[in-house]
Amino acid sequence: MIAAKIQNVVVRNEHGCNVGEGIVVDTSYATISANQLHDIDRTGVVVSGGKASVANNTMQAVGLNGVALLAANQTTVSGNNISGVNQAGLLIQGNTTAAIFTKNIIASSPNAVALWLAGVLNSTTTANRVSGAGWGVVLQSCAGNIVQTNVFNGLGADGIFDQNSLGGNVVTKNTVNEAAFGIFTDSTVGGDTLVPNSLYNDVVTVDPSPALLATPDM
Repeated sequence: MIAAKIQNVVVRNEHGCNVGEGIVVDTSYATISANQLHDIDRTGVVVSGGKASVANNTMQAVGLNGVALLAANQTTVSGNNISGVNQAGLLIQGNTTAAIFTKNIIASSPNAVALWLAGVLNSTTTANRVSGAGWGVVLQSCAGNIVQTNVFNGLGADGIFDQNSLGGNVVTKNTVNEAAFGIFTDSTVGGDTLVPNSLYNDVVTVDPSPALLATPDM
């Protein structure tokens, strides 16, 4: 098996009809590391299918997502520094299974979800640090995921948002500090583990009427 490596590259000013992407890996095995991406129309790094390692990249002023995975099973996203995104810092969707998001930093993205899991199975999201985002972590139609030891500071909306759960998610040991709302859950989360989490200095601890989130765009 031959695996591609994309390393130590600068990608910038990918503009034009709002379709500019940074790095796109499609149904491949790849290592994407130590790159710098800025001023991108849509997404910094897209992994669609296959299996990749996305590590230690820096992304700024990205119009949509920092890193997006679509059916990219067992992909690891770690140690990335992401700021200035408008939809999601890290997005997993499309029935992605057994992905790992860990030790990423997401900042200065007030309209974005920092960690967005949509239709994700048996993946792990741990030890990420978020400041100045809209939402901390969002789970929608997910099952069997572990979301632990993440720290969320200064959020404009919910720290933890769990909706349309398919059961078996463990969302514990996270810290939400100075958010508009600590947590939102709906009536589907009976099969999830949601305590303990540390909710500090939040305006409202439990969100009674959250803003609805549309299906994320790749």
